[in-house]
Parts: sequence; structure tokens; C-alpha cells
Amino acid sequence: MHPAKGLYESLGRRDGLGLHAPLEAQTMAIEARIRELDSRRQSLERAIDEEMRRPICDSLRLHDLKRKKLKLKEEIATLRHGAPN
Repeated sequence: MHPAKGLYESLGRRDGLGLHAPLEAQTMAIEARIRELDSRRQSLERAIDEEMRRPICDSLRLHDLKRKKLKLKEEIATLRHGAPN
């Protein structure tokens, strides 16, 4: 067996060229997840901006918001990088 054959089969591909419905559904699910994560990241960005505009900024809250935003950004990048084309 060709080493990549198992990979293609696990991705829902018959021969590395033709797509099956499961792969298309998986791609759509990944794209939906990316949109969801990006929406959450944008909400965190707004919360960070609001916190920074406060006269007395809560540095612990700000740090936590930035950490969460970075985690979302990394997860989005991972999904985009690993998403089948």
C-alpha cells in the first residue's frame, strides 16, 4: 500500500484527487469553527480595548483577556494550516 493511501482514505479521498461528501462536510465544519473562533477573538479584542480605556486598568483582567485572545489566534491558525484544501 502506498504510504499516503491511508491518509487520503482517512480524509475521505478515494485516490487523492476525487472528493467525497465526508471531506466536504469536514471542511465546512472546520470553516464554521474558524468563523466561531474568530468572532470570539473579535469580542475579546473589544473587551481588551474597553479595559485599556478605563482610567484604572485591571492589569490582571487585561493579561487574562490577551492570553485568551492569543490562544484563539493560535487555534485558528492551526485549523487553517491543517484544513484540507
